[in-house]
Amino acid sequence: MSHSENLVMISLETHQQLRSATFPGSNPREMLIDSIRNKLYVTRTNSGAVFVLDPSTLTIMKSVTVGSNPLGMIIAGNYLFVCNSGYGNDRTVSVIDTRADTLKASLVLSDGPTGAAVAPDGKVWVACSGNAFGTPPTNGKIFIINSTTFASEDSISFSESIWGNIAIGTNGYAYATGIAGFFG
Repeated sequence: MSHSENLVMISLETHQQLRSATFPGSNPREMLIDSIRNKLYVTRTNSGAVFVLDPSTLTIMKSVTVGSNPLGMIIAGNYLFVCNSGYGNDRTVSVIDTRADTLKASLVLSDGPTGAAVAPDGKVWVACSGNAFGTPPTNGKIFIINSTTFASEDSISFSESIWGNIAIGTNGYAYATGIAGFFG
């Protein structure tokens, strides 16, 4: 349902659609459930915001303004990290305090933050795609963020790839997706 204005709830038991909600003009895209606080976060791609929904009713409880074209989200502690890709033109990650659903910080990283993951040590790893069409073009980068102070503690640069998403395993490795050589 990408590029639609709909969100549906489906029963895991009966496999039936239970409820749907329409959000005109918002293009809901990525979702994340906060099971501790019983909230559903949904990025609003066209409007640069995140909906905070009641997952039982799909009722909007709040809308938090973030950066351009928000995509990947991850919760670390009491904070929701939102990657604002801007189709390669935004450089920010918005940090939302999940206790009050208010914007706590805006971190400036590199072109196209698209995905994030939390490492076993609690640090947030953010994948930035770069901007292959920028002047000059920029390459992909991964940032390691302290989830308490929001400081960037390290970064990893890539010279031949446009990176998109990241996952962290319990085996001591991080995994990033990319399109090696696609623009080269």
